[in-house]
Amino acid sequence: MMPRIGGAAARRVARLAVCVLLAFAALGARERPRDAAPLPPDHKVVDAELGRFGGRIVLASRNGPRTFNGITANEVSSTDVTNRLYEQLITYNNELQRAEPGIAKSWERSRDGRTWTMHLRHAFFSDGTPITSADVLFSFDVVYDPRVHPSTAELVKVRGQKFQLSAPDDSTVVFRLADSYGVFLDVIGAVNIMPRARLESAFREGKFESAYGINTRPEDLVTSGPWRLKQFAPGERVVLEPNPYWYESDRRGRRLPYLDEIVWLVVPDQNAELLKFEQGEIDAIDVPRSLDFPRLKAGEAQGRYVVHDLGVSLATVFFGFNLNLKADLRTPCADPVKYRWFSNLNFRRAVAMAADQGKMVRLAYQGQASPNWGPSTRGNKKWYDPDVKQYSHDTERARRLLQREGFEDRNHDGWLEDPEGNKVQFSIITNADNNVRVSLCNLLKSDLRQVGIDLVVTPLDFNQLIGRIRDSKDFEALLLGFAGGVPPDPALGQNVWKSRGKNHFWYSDQPRPMTAWEAECDSLMDELSRVEDQARRKRLWDRVQEIVTDQAVIVYLPSERAYVVARNKFGNLRPALIPHRVLWNSSRIFLK
Repeated sequence: MMPRIGGAAARRVARLAVCVLLAFAALGARERPRDAAPLPPDHKVVDAELGRFGGRIVLASRNGPRTFNGITANEVSSTDVTNRLYEQLITYNNELQRAEPGIAKSWERSRDGRTWTMHLRHAFFSDGTPITSADVLFSFDVVYDPRVHPSTAELVKVRGQKFQLSAPDDSTVVFRLADSYGVFLDVIGAVNIMPRARLESAFREGKFESAYGINTRPEDLVTSGPWRLKQFAPGERVVLEPNPYWYESDRRGRRLPYLDEIVWLVVPDQNAELLKFEQGEIDAIDVPRSLDFPRLKAGEAQGRYVVHDLGVSLATVFFGFNLNLKADLRTPCADPVKYRWFSNLNFRRAVAMAADQGKMVRLAYQGQASPNWGPSTRGNKKWYDPDVKQYSHDTERARRLLQREGFEDRNHDGWLEDPEGNKVQFSIITNADNNVRVSLCNLLKSDLRQVGIDLVVTPLDFNQLIGRIRDSKDFEALLLGFAGGVPPDPALGQNVWKSRGKNHFWYSDQPRPMTAWEAECDSLMDELSRVEDQARRKRLWDRVQEIVTDQAVIVYLPSERAYVVARNKFGNLRPALIPHRVLWNSSRIFLK
């Protein structure tokens, strides 16, 4: 027999029961997905730790996005956001380093490798409209349009010929290629799928590049990825919220993403970023400065966060010279006198020899870096070439090379003059918000002083920097970095290594290869993309690396070790060496 409870005791039990019920109700609310519609029958079930719904993750961005357009976005401050907003036919698992189904749930390949048939799942844009084959064809039409010419344009070609796309029905897309293409799945994974219904008129009117700009209202920005734009305050923050029609679920059949928000705070420099992280305003830092490593390790020991050591980064840092020509193919974009210097192979090699990578490792990176000489770093186990030309620090040899080309200190003022008597002085631009890059420029300035070259360091706002490099071509030398492709296959770097590439920084968008060695690189990159034999592909890429380093149009600098520092309150947060290191699996991350 149960004892009878009465009076005050009964009221306490009743209150306790109400509290328990409220607690369960609150738990249920946190666990309830934000479904706008039932999951489609062919939704993608993610094999990951089961999480709970709610919460946010906060990161930092130096500048904030320049656009929300998933096809024209190029700089990291934009692509960090757009790659969460838009989905592709094929996605990439950064941890396992393999291609996986995206909007395309399955596919078949013809025996000769020239025809691929992609079968689309029942996926939806963030406004609830279906993603169909028409949207895929539209997205590729945009990429191929010469008026738009995004950085992905050269990837989705074989032998310089576009893929031929057709759509037998709403859920099938057929790709016909001019030749077999060893990285076909990877390259179509570089094309974000955009909503034709929303953007076709802008495209037909020649206004696609300005469509989905930063002035677009969040409610007007229709996305195909796991997230949609919730709020954008220029110079302050970007806030994303889940796409309520997203096609992924966890093993319990609950629609992802788990988090309520991804937030980027615009933080002007690395010092401010570190301070905000230590104060708890930011949850993760991607690749902090090496000089902050001891300080961050000390914080880890106190149990506040985890420092993930990912090894030598796949990213590269380099400096290079402006060899761009104007439309007449005769007039240099840089000062003609300096263009003559930059066009001189021995001048470039001498500058490379003057750079002291050992000093840069010690002072700019506090020992947390390794010397690097080529496009693939030691961290890229598959594609690294140890035999590229190494310009070891040698001030005397650099001086002799310069003297051989007629660069001498004719007036004995400590600075070199060229054969016409012009002082050898040029400027180098880099992004002002990156303290390490500014430090590298200053160390390079000191190194070049030893051989009589006056280097003027000019840090710029990042957006201004990109404008000068890609639009006006108004620079003399630059110091930048490549974050590394996703996946890190060199065939995806055609926009850098082919002469027509948008990111062929020393001379981009060439109408034809202007040098024999660039023509050879074009041919090598075409073959690298076509063949499937991995040993042959490695030999082709080694040759490209050897040509580029021999020509010294861009000179590589040390590669930093990659660290991700993240609070230990998140589940499924699995930092990877391939970017985006924190958010590559953003739909699965949850707050514990």
